[in-house]
Amino acid sequence: MSADNLLDETPPFYDGPTGYGFDPGQASLLGRVVSLQLTRRW
Repeated sequence: MSADNLLDETPPFYDGPTGYGFDPGQASLLGRVVSLQLTRRW
């Protein structure tokens, strides 16, 4: 099980040369993401 940005916080503002308003190397705009992986063996 994995969870990213569990509290659904917005990324901090960063006025970088890309013009996105955030640093894509340190944050994501996706918001809350929860994943679950099931594996079955035969």
